Amino acid sequence: MDDGLLPPREPKGKNKEQFFRLGELAGIPENQIKKTIKNMTTHKDKVLSLINALYLNEKTKRNYTKLIKRD
Repeated sequence: MDDGLLPPREPKGKNKEQFFRLGELAGIPENQIKKTIKNMTTHKDKVLSLINALYLNEKTKRNYTKLIKRD
């Protein structure tokens, strides 16, 4: 996931666009994708805490943190 949220064969775009495409590929309805994005961006402190607790390398944690802080 260091290169984004989607598999390498998928076209890239902004992170939000990638998140939508990932949801589409997983068969998640658009309204649920929007709700998830809203929840993640309105509860930033909780999301950032979870990111820091994940077993990810530091570069990936920084990338996810930047993504959440952007909105």
